[in-house]
Amino acid sequence: MNETLITNGVTILIALMAGLIALHQVKLNILSSARIKWIEDLREILSFYSSEIENCSKAKLDFEDELQNNRSSESVREKYFQPYTISSNEVLKLQSKAFLYLNSKDPKQNEIEELMRKNSLLLHDMNQNHRDEIFENIQKIIRLAKEVFEVELVKSKSLFKM
Repeated sequence: MNETLITNGVTILIALMAGLIALHQVKLNILSSARIKWIEDLREILSFYSSEIENCSKAKLDFEDELQNNRSSESVREKYFQPYTISSNEVLKLQSKAFLYLNSKDPKQNEIEELMRKNSLLLHDMNQNHRDEIFENIQKIIRLAKEVFEVELVKSKSLFKM
């Protein structure tokens, strides 16, 4: 009788331990999957942002060039201002989306946010062309994002170590 109790007790104990380990592993899998999805989503948003701010910068330059050539203001608005505003709205939407994904407490992610804010100000400055500076900021954003993604992937992989 005692041997059966001990055998059953050990079996139950092993089953409980295996269940706890499995539960812990499921939790780690969920955290790792969420972190990888976050990386993929932020990567996509930042890539769209980078290309759209470039498009918006070009549309702004086209608009300003046409205004300087003293064309009819109505035709300039239709042909050049509208693409600029549409692109500008898309940049703003992507920037806001990125801000929701970024952690302001992390220095690198905060720097990405600041570069995006700076780009917005530079983009809409009608007194001067800042296209080169915007491009430099995009390159910095990409470099910082790669560093952030590398750290997050390492964290994700380290969750599986036991």
